[in-house]
Amino acid sequence: MGRPIKKKFFGNVNYAISVSSYLTTGTQAISTSGSYIVKQEASHRYLVQNTEGQGQCILVNTSTLTAGTMNMIATDSSSSTYFVTKLTSHRASLTQYTDSGFGFEYDTGLVSGWTTATATAGIVHIATRY
Repeated sequence: MGRPIKKKFFGNVNYAISVSSYLTTGTQAISTSGSYIVKQEASHRYLVQNTEGQGQCILVNTSTLTAGTMNMIATDSSSSTYFVTKLTSHRASLTQYTDSGFGFEYDTGLVSGWTTATATAGIVHIATRY
């Protein structure tokens, strides 16, 4: 299991990794793109938060979410996107998602460094929200 994904502080603003999730709160299932990671609980399981509350989600590599799942998107320096299939404090495992027209920098299954800043060669960008 990797280390927990910690929130990053920039000035007075608290940023967290942004994800799309399908939470189940009580008996109601809520799908939302405005979710963020509160903490990593296992290698593919996270506690996520959105306007409806908190819930556990499993990281998946599809845009079609079901209750209790989430996806995380990474972008390379050519603006192609990937599903993140595993995230540790320094590395992201990637699955190709959308080609920007300039091609993918990574094949499915490869691992890259990641940042919340601008993507560069060898480092993908993962979005944050506050």
